[in-house]
Amino acid sequence: MFRHRVRILSAVLIAATCAVLLRLAQLQLWRHELYVAARDHQGRPRAEPLAPKRGEIADRDGRVLAADVPSFDLAVRADKLKLEALTLEEVREARRRARDEAARKTSFAALALRLARDPWVQGVAAQAARSPAELSDGLLDALDRVARGWERPSTPVVFLHGMDPAAWTALRAAQEDEFFAPGAGGLLPAATFAPRHEPPARFPGLVCRSSVRREYPRGTYLAHVLGTLGELQPAQLAQLRARGTLVDRLAARERYWSRLQAAWTPAQLDALRALLAADPRGLSVEGVLAALRELDEPGRRQAVALGLEDVLRWSDAPPRIALGETERFWLGEDLEALLRRAAPATLPDLRLGESGVEAYYNQRLRGESGLRLALGAARNLDETGLLERDVAARPGDALRLTISEAWQRAAEGALASQERPGALVVLDCASGEVLALASFPTFDPNLFVPPREGQARQAALQALLADERQALLNRASANHYPLGSVMKVLIAAAALEEGSIGPGQTICCDGYLVEGGRRFHCDGAHAHGLVDLDHALRRSCNVYFFKAGGRLGAERIAVWAHALGLGRRTGLDLPAEAGGVIPDKAWRARALPDLRWSLGKDYLLAIGQGYMNATPLQAACLLASVANGGRPVAPRLWADAPPQAPAAPILSARTLDPIRKGLYEAVNVGIPGQMGTAFRAFHQGVEPLPFRVAGKTGTADVTGNKTPHAWFAGYAPAERPRVAFCVFVENGGHGGDVAAPLAYRMLKEVAAGPEASWLTERSR
Repeated sequence: MFRHRVRILSAVLIAATCAVLLRLAQLQLWRHELYVAARDHQGRPRAEPLAPKRGEIADRDGRVLAADVPSFDLAVRADKLKLEALTLEEVREARRRARDEAARKTSFAALALRLARDPWVQGVAAQAARSPAELSDGLLDALDRVARGWERPSTPVVFLHGMDPAAWTALRAAQEDEFFAPGAGGLLPAATFAPRHEPPARFPGLVCRSSVRREYPRGTYLAHVLGTLGELQPAQLAQLRARGTLVDRLAARERYWSRLQAAWTPAQLDALRALLAADPRGLSVEGVLAALRELDEPGRRQAVALGLEDVLRWSDAPPRIALGETERFWLGEDLEALLRRAAPATLPDLRLGESGVEAYYNQRLRGESGLRLALGAARNLDETGLLERDVAARPGDALRLTISEAWQRAAEGALASQERPGALVVLDCASGEVLALASFPTFDPNLFVPPREGQARQAALQALLADERQALLNRASANHYPLGSVMKVLIAAAALEEGSIGPGQTICCDGYLVEGGRRFHCDGAHAHGLVDLDHALRRSCNVYFFKAGGRLGAERIAVWAHALGLGRRTGLDLPAEAGGVIPDKAWRARALPDLRWSLGKDYLLAIGQGYMNATPLQAACLLASVANGGRPVAPRLWADAPPQAPAAPILSARTLDPIRKGLYEAVNVGIPGQMGTAFRAFHQGVEPLPFRVAGKTGTADVTGNKTPHAWFAGYAPAERPRVAFCVFVENGGHGGDVAAPLAYRMLKEVAAGPEASWLTERSR
């Protein structure tokens, strides 16, 4: 009995000893290099940058429009990769031999076909539940980056994004530790784990990584407002490293600032020196922006008068990036050698808003990178105290927009119901909040989310960029067009305020007016007879406004246009807003110095033709001012922006009453021979709205014998306005036939939904 127990105990001891010896052999022989490298790094003070989470974007009711979501990705290390079908040198040679981009695409397509048949690719594709063709495209892109020297062979380069989490987890478990993997030569047999299915094979060079990815869950919805994301380019990163901030189009702004400096008169220079408390000739672009931000409201008005309106607008926009203290440390020169032992001096999150609110509010959304210190020794090397503790990454702030889903959906649906490019803007006419801003055609911002890899995505992006309809163009605010007869609202307001016409004064319309031997025709060459202001607005009588505009002249028209939001940027919190054109003397001196102005050009300006241009957003602002009692509005998209006091009225009730009457009649008077230009769109063959609408149609001629642009701008309810809007259809035709029906369609949809009470309560 005793001998039997000794034998059992001896066997257990021998087995345990063998297990320990096997483990020691594994650690000392097979993993020797790994632990030597770890030992070498133990004495080195190291630091690791921590990426922040980008802030969410939501609408006014909290519905998420853009957010960072987890992404389960596959990456590859070229130095560990073992392929049968392709080598890194073949990828490098294919690029070297390609004569042009077309030849490169052809040779790379052949390499991708070879790669798709490789056992490594097919095995990973089976585990990832993706096609070998998709993996081969991504893998070839990753190898090409290494072949071109953009990535190190030892750096994991992502080639597949957005795997199923369960499949990714299984693949990662199989890749991480061969010693403990069932059935892979480890200590314990596979049967011990009783797997339900055959364990996945291991793939040399494959690295499973998790990250975050920007997602726009509603696809094309609100695309032009949300905008797109890209990545910091080397030149932008260099500017950040040198200056600590990223200034948009810095080189172009520096050239503009130099031109301004060269054009100043001695009197302007003295006034600017007093205003900025510094010699403006010695200020850089960043310096003058900082000085302008300190000005009070009278100082801002003086800056505009001195020609700094565009520079003042730059100062109002937040910087694209302003580095925090930790980020400046990481990118700067302090302890550079120390930091670069752990990682190259770059930001851990290189994403950058390229358009829309993603760009305008990039600094707010991006957050701030943190820093993790591997050893306390590093903390003792910095005298500033910054490294005394780890610095957590600060997530980006959430951004809530003023956008109403009901209005935005209705606006996008109205534009998409026809084929022409166009735009539609809806404003709260009291506050200036943007309830809807739509441009058609649209695009999916998910296509632009970095990294923009893979042949399928590149093909989709190329098709989008090549589309002649310019789907990426925000026609609502970033492009301007002749305004057509919507301009008559501005002319009516200016002429009444100046006393050039009276509310009941009549003008005889014979169907045309002759000036300088040229005939200026009325709308459709109709002779309207004796017309007063409300009749002229209802029937859109050109002759009436030719005479009213001629009495004012271009310079007085320009004063009122600028005061009511035309010919200048509105200040909307979106990048690349177009300013429009009002051809006053200053504009003509810059753009057309040899142009001879004439009364006939005043006539064209008065009906929104000739050299003038406006954006749909500006037209909506003009109608909002008429609707809200004559106060100019400042449109905005950020719902939680600091409140601003409403502007003082610049139009009197004496001016507004006849204009509102004419706009009401343009939509609601259907007397034969006296019918308003928008009456059919709102009252013939359609279901009546639960409120009345007021507005003005516009049909703007275009050079080159093209179909005119169609406009309709108005407000609702007509009696007690709540919203102002503008519909624009590029080369659409007559405003009453094309644009006004789209406005009706939008208003009808909103009136049938939860926003109906919001409108009708104010109209009672």
